[in-house]
This record gives sequence, structure tokens and C-alpha cells, in this order.
Amino acid sequence: MKNKISIILLALTTFLTPWPLHASSSENLEYKVKSAFVFRLIKYVEWRSPATAPITIGVIGSGSITPYLQKIEGQQIDGQQVKVITASNIEELKLVRVLFINSMNHKRVKEILKYIKGKNTLTISDMDGFCDLGGNIGLITTDGKVHLQVNLKTSREAGLRVSSKILRFADLIFD
Repeated sequence: MKNKISIILLALTTFLTPWPLHASSSENLEYKVKSAFVFRLIKYVEWRSPATAPITIGVIGSGSITPYLQKIEGQQIDGQQVKVITASNIEELKLVRVLFINSMNHKRVKEILKYIKGKNTLTISDMDGFCDLGGNIGLITTDGKVHLQVNLKTSREAGLRVSSKILRFADLIFD
């Protein structure tokens, strides 16, 4: 009995003792979580036009999420393989189904969103104010937690239908 109590106390002190998190390890965890969100979000969005194989995720801009998104390449969504490309210019984004926009200046984001407009492409970013700029889904980190923002107007204009399973957990933006 004393042995069991000792093991329980050791386990509790191990898990309850604050461990210092290095900035890079918490940042890595944040981007792992965000890349998992991207993968899961795709499953809950319907596009106006039928999907072509593979489902291509384009990544533009410099950001730490890129290597984590590349790790989901080859996985399947509804029987279709995921392909991830990194783009250095907007012309490379013509055939992407999903576009993740890494941090960049707002003027550049507006230019990219204008180019994508009407192309039935889901746009996602972790930039502050992304949905206010006209993006579809924002992955916003607050107090160490990732929250979703969904711009319903721009999603509908892009011919996207976001499932209620996502909408019930998201902050909705109607402009």
C-alpha cells in the first residue's frame, strides 16, 4: 500500500511540477496543432466544384508552419491524396484547393486574396485580422489556445460551405 502511495505521489509531483518550455518547443507545438487544424478543416468544407485529385494545399509567405503542413502530404481525405506546394508568387496558386497564407504585410495579403477571389479556394491563415482582410478561416492563438474565426461572407462568395460542426466552435464574421 505504501508503495502504491509513493508511486502516485511521484507521478503527481512529476506532472504538477512546472517545466520550463523553450520558445521553440511551444512554437513547434503551436504549428503542429495549426497544421492538424488545416488537415481537419478540409474535411468539413464543401466546394462548389468537384475536387480534383490530389487535394493541393498551397503555402505562400514565410512562416514556421510550412514544414508541418508538408508532413501531411500523402495523407488521404475522402480517398484523395493531399499534396502540399510552396509558392513564391501568386501565379503558382492557380490550381490549389486550399491556400495557407503565412505572415506577410496586409497589402500583399489583399493582393493575394483579390487574385484568389472567385476561384473556389479555401483561404486559411494565422495572421491577426485575416478574416477582416477577406480571408475565409483564421487560426488565432490566444492564451496558448488556437481559436477559429470564419468569415461567412467571403466563404460563400468563394463557393464554400463550412460545416456547422466547425461553425459552432468558431467566431463568426459576417463582413
